[in-house]
This record gives sequence, structure tokens and C-alpha cells, in this order.
Amino acid sequence: MLEENDEVYQPVNWMVEGNDAVYKRYLDKIDAGVPINWLAFWARIPHPEKKKSDFTLEKSDGNTYLVKFVSDKVRSEYEPKMGSSARVVSSLYGDSHQAKVSYASLPCYLLGSDDFSLIVCSANEVIQCKQRFDDILVIENKELFFNRPFVIELIESYSINSGSLLVVLGNGREVANSYFKPIFDKAEHVYCVLDYDLGGLTIYDSLVGLYGDKVKFSTYTDLKSIYGSFTYKCSPKLFTKAIMLCRKHGLVELEEAFRATSRFMEQEVLVDILVPSHQEDTKVIPTEMMECVPQYV
Repeated sequence: MLEENDEVYQPVNWMVEGNDAVYKRYLDKIDAGVPINWLAFWARIPHPEKKKSDFTLEKSDGNTYLVKFVSDKVRSEYEPKMGSSARVVSSLYGDSHQAKVSYASLPCYLLGSDDFSLIVCSANEVIQCKQRFDDILVIENKELFFNRPFVIELIESYSINSGSLLVVLGNGREVANSYFKPIFDKAEHVYCVLDYDLGGLTIYDSLVGLYGDKVKFSTYTDLKSIYGSFTYKCSPKLFTKAIMLCRKHGLVELEEAFRATSRFMEQEVLVDILVPSHQEDTKVIPTEMMECVPQYV
């Protein structure tokens, strides 16, 4: 018999596909008096205020227990909630942040176009993507994405194919949302202009996991000449993780830069390097659009 203070697994994200159905099957077995794996069942309970005192347990075979609710009223509180989406269902339990939202969006524009647009996708479909393109350029930071003169200089300095290129604002890890897969699957190459740090490498690692070898971590063509711009120092633990990701993906020059400087570098530094006469221009950086783009950490 599990005691009141026994350690049990913490709840998993029950709203991932299939977990709600598994939870319902556990309830059906409890109602039928069939022994179940208690720890597995406990981990899948979506109720944020679940209590072990709501159950009685009788040891059965192996890791299974005959589980009962202390009353019919308590049993009703554990009945699965119904909603139109995973996030809506989670909100019924008081924790909508536990589930993935139903939609995802990324600002974008075709290189050479004057118009900004928005990619909008759900788990099941591409809701909006007006552009036709051959390749995708992912820029992690808003400061760079909205600076069109810089993007043109950057493409030349990074030796990126400037043909039919869709420029996408990565918004941190949002760009690695699997909802965008139908869009990225169409691209021949996916160039990534990310911070030279663990965060940028982690985003890159996620994109490679989704789209394979066509994803390229783009770096300045003469990386050694900008070693002086590597100024951000992090903990040894994070630094080691970044080195390991460099090795995993064969980013030899970037690993050498890290080892030579013992520092990271954010992409914004390149604005002054590539466009030293840079002046803010409201046509180039539409402030109102920048303000409406959420910041992802």
C-alpha cells in the first residue's frame, strides 16, 4: 500500500496526442474493478488539485493496485473535461499553459518585396502563406529581421543564395514549432542566422531534427576577423553544451571561435560591422509591427 508521503511521478503533459484516451481507459478499468499501474495513472491525471486521499489502494500483482475513489462525488471530479482544443480542455482544469496552442504564426517577407506578411498554421493545415519561394532564411532577432539594408548585406557576407528567398522571423524557439513543417518542407535550403550561443545552437538542433541536412547554420564568412565581437561570457556548463552541439553538427569554425574567445556573440553586433552607417528608418523597421510581435524567451 502506498503511504500518503510516498514519492510518485509528477504529472506528464497529458494533452499530448493519446494521453487523454489513456487516462480515460484507466478510469474505465477503475470503474470495472480491474487492477492498474497506480504510478502511471497518477502521472496522467490532469486535475491540478489531485490528492492521494481521494483514492484507496489495495496491492495486487507486480506494480498494479486495485484503485477506488473514496466517493462517487470525488469520482465525478476526475471525469475528463470536454473542449474544442487541447488548450481549451487544459483551461477547464485551470492550467492552459500545459497544452500546446492550436495555432502558430511567424512574420515573413520575400527578399526584394516591400510587403510584410504572416505565416499562419495549425496542427492540421496551412492557414496562410501567400509567398512562393525556393529557400528560407530564418533570422532569430527582430532587430535584424526588420532591418532590410542589413539583411541584404548579411546575405552577401554569409554567402547565402539570394534567389527566391523567404525571410522568416524565428521568434526564438517558435520557429521550431512542428506546425510550420508543411512550409519548411517546400524549401530546398533553410539558412539559419542565429545567435552564436547555446540558445541559437539549440534552435538549430531542433530544426535539423525536423528537416534534416537542408538546414544550414550560416556564419560570417571571415569568422576570425570578428573574434573581438565575442563578448558574452556564460557559465562553464552552458559553454560545454554549446561546444557539444558544435561537434554534433560539424560546426568546426564556430567551435574554434568559442574556444579562442571563451565567449558567445549575439547577431545584433553585426549591424555595426556590416552596415556601419546604419540609420533607423521607419520604412525599414515598422515600429508598430515590431511591437505586435510577441517576445519568446
